[in-house]
Amino acid sequence: MTLVFVLNVVPDPWQRLCTLRSATQHLRPGGYVLVATRSVETIKREVQAKAWLAFNDGYLSHAGKRTFQKGIDAPELALLATKAGLTLQSCSLNLGTDTSYLLARREL
Repeated sequence: MTLVFVLNVVPDPWQRLCTLRSATQHLRPGGYVLVATRSVETIKREVQAKAWLAFNDGYLSHAGKRTFQKGIDAPELALLATKAGLTLQSCSLNLGTDTSYLLARREL
């Protein structure tokens, strides 16, 4: 399963965890999920270039539409995955500095 650029657009930290937990319920025991988010550095560049407004622990990327963005780096992803009951797996991908990711497994 993949969860790509989903968690970084959820404006509530608790709902991010609930979203990940809900997604993992669709995994078979022993199944894997690859989670990717926009990195903190990427969001910082966007904030400076576009003057996004601070909101909760991230930014409103479009005030009229109330769309949200938050940069999430690997340590925060790992914490979310652990809280969601997943086991972190070793994974080496070259996605550049704009994307954070992790591979995790739902235990048997």
